[in-house]
Amino acid sequence: MKTGRRLYIVLLNTIETWGGGERWCIYAAQGLEASGHHVMIACTAISILSQRTQSLGINHFSIPKGGLKRIQAIWHLRQYCRKHKVDAIIANVGRDLRIGAFVTLGAPTKLYQRRGLLRKVKKDPFHRWIYTRLVERIIVNCEAIKKEMFKGTSFLFSDDFAVIYNSVDIVQPAKKGQTRMRHRLAIMPDQPLVGVVGRLAPMKGHILLIKAWRQVLDFHPKAILLIVGHGAEEQRLKDLAKQLKLERSVRFLGFQENVDDIYEGIDVIVQPSLRDEGLNNTILESMAHSKCAIVSECGGLPELVKHENSGLVVPVGDVEKLAEALIRVLSDDQIRSRFGENARQRAKRFFSTKAMIQELEAVLIA
Repeated sequence: MKTGRRLYIVLLNTIETWGGGERWCIYAAQGLEASGHHVMIACTAISILSQRTQSLGINHFSIPKGGLKRIQAIWHLRQYCRKHKVDAIIANVGRDLRIGAFVTLGAPTKLYQRRGLLRKVKKDPFHRWIYTRLVERIIVNCEAIKKEMFKGTSFLFSDDFAVIYNSVDIVQPAKKGQTRMRHRLAIMPDQPLVGVVGRLAPMKGHILLIKAWRQVLDFHPKAILLIVGHGAEEQRLKDLAKQLKLERSVRFLGFQENVDDIYEGIDVIVQPSLRDEGLNNTILESMAHSKCAIVSECGGLPELVKHENSGLVVPVGDVEKLAEALIRVLSDDQIRSRFGENARQRAKRFFSTKAMIQELEAVLIA
């Protein structure tokens, strides 16, 4: 969509690790620039986002991790936005919103917040002031986050929100058994392969998945579970797998730069989140690879996966139901294939990058 007006936009994200919000920054910057706008990503100097922003040639503003240099950088960002007449700043987490408030205070630059986690809004006077006086719109990636933020507040209204789903690029799926990842890990084509991709954090529910996996092996003894990612829970998860004698069937791959190989090789993707979940990028990416998904009924996950159509949705925290769902889809090639194809078509129809950028443009020029 060509708006006829070139906007100057700053995407502000100081998270040092890599996740959905950081991925969104890259997608948004590339899409907005392709539509003719000038975009800059302001991020922490040592972050993964900083590294990827620079490697892709996206305009970049570096913010030191802490101390006096950080304060000076934020002041320079404020001066930069005034000098270049920046139209909009889109802030990520709470500290980014506070930085954005300082940068835009008393300036014509509009402040937006993008939220990708299912968390309530703080109701203290400071946050009331920011949301009522400074924030133009709150951009959320699913209806569940809007509902959670809106609930219980007297100073937010439905029109304060814009729901813009995350996006994904559709890929050509690989044929079963012909993937590099399976070959690299010495996993045979006839071995059922389940994957979970993401931070190893308590909210993601990996503990429940490992407990459910013990039951899955009673029906599918050759099955393999790949746990992809790193985080604070890693040792605890490894200890549990060892305690349940699952060392041979549960493999920890750590952080993987190329997750497309993972999606190509697995039969089923699973996300048993317990809380805070927005529109999960892992599930969205796997849908583009025609993969059947099993997710918990947490946050925005049911907005991605339609139960009995593109996957299965199970109750939050229910080990038995999670095990039953895994056993069912691993036992039925036809249902897995049907769910996977439906997932791919759903990703193409509702979660395209083109649609995401058009909706974001419409919000910014309103």
